[in-house]
Amino acid sequence: MGNVIDQEALMNVIRAIPRGKVTTYGLLAAALGAESWDQIAWLGHSVCQETAALLLAGGATTDAVVPCWRIVGELPSGQLSPTTDPLVPGDPLYRVVIQPLLDDGIAIAPPTYEIPRDYLHHPGHH
Repeated sequence: MGNVIDQEALMNVIRAIPRGKVTTYGLLAAALGAESWDQIAWLGHSVCQETAALLLAGGATTDAVVPCWRIVGELPSGQLSPTTDPLVPGDPLYRVVIQPLLDDGIAIAPPTYEIPRDYLHHPGHH
């Protein structure tokens, strides 16, 4: 059945991703002892929906929430990307994913928002 992952453990691993770095869903899952992101996706979505809601409502700054924007997908090409959707400033998802990454100093640009692997952080490794 695998390890039982609690919300606090997940939030702690996400908070430990340094500013200016990102990690993949798979690396995050492995750091928590899960076999895959699918095993903990429901918990991750719950945490990150709360973060997005707080940021969109203007009720929090990026320093005051769990930095879910630092979790990115790995594209079939091997590139890292926070989204497969074309986003522009003003889109809600842009405000909670792309802008915080830019604020973190990560060099990304439209339309693909691919992130160089130099920014990849392996949770649990220093």
